[in-house]
Amino acid sequence: IYLPQAETEADVIASREPDPIAKGSGNVLVVEDEPVLKKMVVRALSRNGFHVLSADDSPAARRVWNVHQEDIDLLLTDIVMSGGTTGWDLAAEFKAQRPNLKVIYTSGYSTEMATPGTDIEEGVNFIHKPFTQRRLLEIVHAAFDSEAVS
Repeated sequence: IYLPQAETEADVIASREPDPIAKGSGNVLVVEDEPVLKKMVVRALSRNGFHVLSADDSPAARRVWNVHQEDIDLLLTDIVMSGGTTGWDLAAEFKAQRPNLKVIYTSGYSTEMATPGTDIEEGVNFIHKPFTQRRLLEIVHAAFDSEAVS
């Protein structure tokens, strides 16, 4: 293959680093039954300044909630979990006790499959799996900045 020689010097494209995300604050309860994902979420939030509590399933989440409910600002929960209780059930139960609790749901299913008949919005109170740490932090920060995330 023969290509013509360029007549001008090539432009250098600078790789652009994404803007840094400001440090956060607040207490987050993460409920996730996939150990690797839970570890990534806890690490990302902790490194970004959030105090994180975690649970593998709804019974463990209830135990954490019973001890720390006054301190928890945001519930980040998987919608579909083992044990029969969904993230919807868990959020409704916790919000009945603390109506101002912020909630972000996660799922590997599409929003239509995971949330029939519900009012969720990707990037506001729902994050689709798989997600990046950056996307997670953006949504969590937005939730803390918003008055109405549930």
